[in-house]
Amino acid sequence: MFIMPLLAVGFSSAGWMVGGSLLASAHPVVKTCHALQISTPATEALYPEIEASKKQGRTREELEVQAEKIKENFRMGSAVAGGLFGLIIALRILGLSQLRRRAEHEADRYNCIACGRCYPVCPKNLDNA
Repeated sequence: MFIMPLLAVGFSSAGWMVGGSLLASAHPVVKTCHALQISTPATEALYPEIEASKKQGRTREELEVQAEKIKENFRMGSAVAGGLFGLIIALRILGLSQLRRRAEHEADRYNCIACGRCYPVCPKNLDNA
């Protein structure tokens, strides 16, 4: 039972860590900001994202602020999604750990090879005899 919150928190924190760095890097604004950070004024012409942002009139500071907001949104969304995945996995594990109670006799589905040896003592057939 103690594993449920542990899995939810673990997956949530993993989502928070992955969301800000890995998932947010696919967003165009974050890509443009990263290209601005790694480029020099001489190599800016090699990045079409930088040229497009300059044509739109965006400054470097605006892009950095917008990229940080996007990264934070990705972190929060990934943390929530990770927490939900952890909760679902914990509930599935909890469901699998519950033993099913049988009210009446059932043949063992996995070990029964239907040989017929138990037929005379089968509770279902005793009622018919």
